[in-house]
Amino acid sequence: MESIGLDLRQMQRTPLHPAHVEALRIAGREVAFAGGEIVAAIGDPMDRFFYILEGEIEIVHPYSSGRLLAGTIGPTQFTGEIAFLCGGVNGVPMRATSDTRAISVERDAMLRLMAETPA
Repeated sequence: MESIGLDLRQMQRTPLHPAHVEALRIAGREVAFAGGEIVAAIGDPMDRFFYILEGEIEIVHPYSSGRLLAGTIGPTQFTGEIAFLCGGVNGVPMRATSDTRAISVERDAMLRLMAETPA
């Protein structure tokens, strides 16, 4: 089977450097979601980057409203994908599984940060 990395150790997510998290705080604002609250609905503009501080976000099945994937997004992880970079829309709903706090950064501000700090 083909893979992007030579082995899974190369594919492990590395938490952002504290300086990068501080840059997100400066560029964005802290937001809170109650457990069960929809963070993003299908078709909503994907115009916000969310860095999770505490709590958890899950991907929701659009018809059954149950959890779609086994994994979730938790502290030190973030939402976003190619659609975020391209100014697309959410293809699947996201929901907070518990009370969740995150740093929210608008797309334009995030793109500026990414250009200024390529790492």
